[in-house]
Amino acid sequence: MADEDHRVSVPFFIGPDGEQITFAQLPPRELKSWLPRHKAIVVAAVRNGLLTFDEACRRYGPYAKEYLSWHDAVQRGDLHHRG
Repeated sequence: MADEDHRVSVPFFIGPDGEQITFAQLPPRELKSWLPRHKAIVVAAVRNGLLTFDEACRRYGPYAKEYLSWHDAVQRGDLHHRG
């Protein structure tokens, strides 16, 4: 399925800095060097309904355990959108 054909439940969400985050602003599928802000934006996209957990796993290929570690780090404040 092409990204532009991807159906999302919400068109955008408001990021931590007050900006609108759309599907087009998510990290690219082929991203090789994941920064904390990339992980945080994926977690936020799932949390805010832009992606489901399954869609995030298909798009980025993280194992569920790795995604959950990102989620836990965001919850603790260890990952930030900027950085």
